Amino acid sequence: IKVDALFDGYRIQSNADNEITMLVSSEALLSALKSASSSNPSAYETEDVILKLAKKNSQAVLTFEINGLTRVGRKVRVSHDVKIEVMRPADVAKMNEPMCPEPD
Repeated sequence: IKVDALFDGYRIQSNADNEITMLVSSEALLSALKSASSSNPSAYETEDVILKLAKKNSQAVLTFEINGLTRVGRKVRVSHDVKIEVMRPADVAKMNEPMCPEPD
């Protein structure tokens, strides 16, 4: 996926060639992404989403800060913290892509 398909602007800094590999629960990530989606206009219309890698209570998290407007024009801010595990570059180097059959 190209960065431009996901982000209007971004900044990433790491000691590993500006790459950050992490383990994340797909269910928790999906929940945060659904909150950020404008597909449920009855709650609020999403204006922007800010995604941050943070540490809260010694736990690494992806924080989704979702800003939007309600139907009556009030500003709303929703925040989701998705627990993650940041992987060390040495552990990432040991990983192999799984063998998958060719698609039909």
